[in-house]
Amino acid sequence: VPIGYIDMPEGTTYGYWDAAYGVMNEAGLSMGESSCSGRLAAEPREDESDTSKALLWIGELCAIETMGGLAGKYGFYGTTSVVEAGEALTIADKSEAWVFHIMADDTGKGAIWAAQRVPKGHATMVPNVFVIREIDPDDSQNFLFSKNIFEVAKRLGWWDGAGKLDFVKVYSVS
Repeated sequence: VPIGYIDMPEGTTYGYWDAAYGVMNEAGLSMGESSCSGRLAAEPREDESDTSKALLWIGELCAIETMGGLAGKYGFYGTTSVVEAGEALTIADKSEAWVFHIMADDTGKGAIWAAQRVPKGHATMVPNVFVIREIDPDDSQNFLFSKNIFEVAKRLGWWDGAGKLDFVKVYSVS
């Protein structure tokens, strides 16, 4: 039983190359994966089919918004252990790169996610831990995030709402 669907795009789709934890389409959109600890986990669905390759026809911003939207609608189901409850994806093409973090929300039916653009001239490393620190909600050029990211942190008492939300401090297992 599928957990969700992605509408097929009109126009061109691209072939892709993949390896164990990385994938790239022929247009140069690439994704890498790193499992991360997260304070929230959800029971996986019965069907654990691989739907990640369906995202390979879109650009990085559209990929982030699509992944976040699908996870918000259908949930995010990693492992039930907080040690690997989250995922970090790097999404890049020849002109820009983003880091995308995701984990289940506190209902177990949705997701909390954030994405940060890697500044020009910089590199990033994601060593199986979340790396996005302070999220600037007023900087939509460099940060994207789920609608519930601040609300869940406040509700669970992990953030008081003062200052910027530090994703690592709030959502990572220390």
